[in-house]
Amino acid sequence: GGQQELAARQLRPCSESSLQDDPIRIFRAFRFAADSWNLHTETVQQVDSQTWEDGLSVIPVERFSRELQKALAMSRPERFFSLMLQHRVGECYLPELFKMPDIPAGPLHYHPEGDLFTHSMQVMQRVAARSPDSLARFCGFFHDLGKLSTDSALYPRHHGHDEAGYGPALKMCQRLRLPASWQKALAFTCRLHTKANNWDKLRSSTRIRLAEQAARAGIADILPMVSSADKPDGSGMNAWETALRITAMTTAELGIDQEIFLQMPVHHRANRILHKRIQRLREEICTP
Repeated sequence: GGQQELAARQLRPCSESSLQDDPIRIFRAFRFAADSWNLHTETVQQVDSQTWEDGLSVIPVERFSRELQKALAMSRPERFFSLMLQHRVGECYLPELFKMPDIPAGPLHYHPEGDLFTHSMQVMQRVAARSPDSLARFCGFFHDLGKLSTDSALYPRHHGHDEAGYGPALKMCQRLRLPASWQKALAFTCRLHTKANNWDKLRSSTRIRLAEQAARAGIADILPMVSSADKPDGSGMNAWETALRITAMTTAELGIDQEIFLQMPVHHRANRILHKRIQRLREEICTP
């Protein structure tokens, strides 16, 4: 009945020992489920028949991470994470995920969805609707990683969670053996997303610095997507592209006299460039 099951997009084990022979096949099934395949009853029974953490803990984490990265590119990436939680599989690889349902996303008038897992799922779904980029979706899902560090006595608020997420993001990505570009992207998405969410209230100087940091971290396209997805109204970052363009301008393009610039003390040059960028941004978008 294999052809019929393929036509129905049903995932069924080839034998009674398929998952025991290689437990990573569980995550492969979850990855296919993220592409709108269905788990056959026999698959569910095998997954739920035992605990898997001891066996998984001796398998190289890279094999799990490959399935994770592939799942993020699928049409329904949120299913990969929800199935991990539903079947309690993979905590040895991704313990952060299993903590998220028990943590409030924030005050209910800002986060009526309630818990951090639901909020993170919603943000990733909104990012996924706008971009097929796996890294953008990954950053969307884990942008609030710093909230895992909040003292429970302070719930439901998470003051400083943006900065608090930087270190844990690096550690998580390193543990998962993800590329250095992914480590940097997630760490800076965690650090910068709150400022991005308040873009309309920022001074021109802060906007320029934010654009510079995002560009250096490789998240110039990712940060505005995550920020928009993180807000109930889905509002964007007005003139973000303008700020990025200005941060990429050379001193000559900024109108800095080269002879005077070269005569300046080296430690004064960065401030001169920043001042000209701020001036240019104010001229182009008329902000304070």
